[in-house]
Amino acid sequence: MASRSSSQLSHDVESRKAADEPVPARKPRRPVPAARKGSLLPRIARELKSPLRSVRAASQAASRAREGALSRRQEKMLRIITEESTALVCLIEDLLDMAEIESGRIALQFRPCNPLEVARTSLDRQRPRFRRKGVELLDSLPAIGPTVRADEARLRQVFDHLLSSALKFTPRGGRVEIRLARDSRTSRSHPLRSLGICISDTGKRLLATDLGSLFEAGRPATSRADGGNGLGLSLARFLVEAHGGEIRAERGPGRENLILFTLPLD
Repeated sequence: MASRSSSQLSHDVESRKAADEPVPARKPRRPVPAARKGSLLPRIARELKSPLRSVRAASQAASRAREGALSRRQEKMLRIITEESTALVCLIEDLLDMAEIESGRIALQFRPCNPLEVARTSLDRQRPRFRRKGVELLDSLPAIGPTVRADEARLRQVFDHLLSSALKFTPRGGRVEIRLARDSRTSRSHPLRSLGICISDTGKRLLATDLGSLFEAGRPATSRADGGNGLGLSLARFLVEAHGGEIRAERGPGRENLILFTLPLD
């Protein structure tokens, strides 16, 4: 058998050495910084907000056309476009607020204000929506109320979210009511130190499992969470707690559902 050439032997040695050497591990992908992840959603939300507002403004302008210019079907379609685009703008605003909360950038401007007046401003804004759905909206608040230190715009946001949630789950012919509520932490032997407000509805019944998770964003579907994302109620809880108050859900008498929250008195 013919002897192997030196070049062949050299090639065999090099091949064996290469086979014995460990294959270098692939470098792991560099993780995306949390700051970049967190900044993506607000950027997308802001990009969506502007065209949606334009759609809403255009539909509102078209719906104000002279009487008889639109058919009943066209008027209905325009109303749907206006309502749905408004709902999407509100959702985007909630996402932006949640992003600010998670980043710790949200700041409240506390000033003396009357929470009952703030509540009535929200009630007046919401009445057309209640009227269109055929849900009764009752204002059982007293004419005069105490003063609290609060961020008026953010407090109005709390009322807006709570009323919107009540409306969403209350069918035509139902009732939503806002009234004062006694703070359960106070008694005759302890001076009143906070203002209690209750929003009740006769809508879809709260389950016991709803009570602990109702204010959590991204909560699992429950009797009151079907089709919802919980952002509005989660924001309401954050804002109430940022004012030094508390918020909770209860099953009221009969078929009433209750959302109660407190605000420290000034």
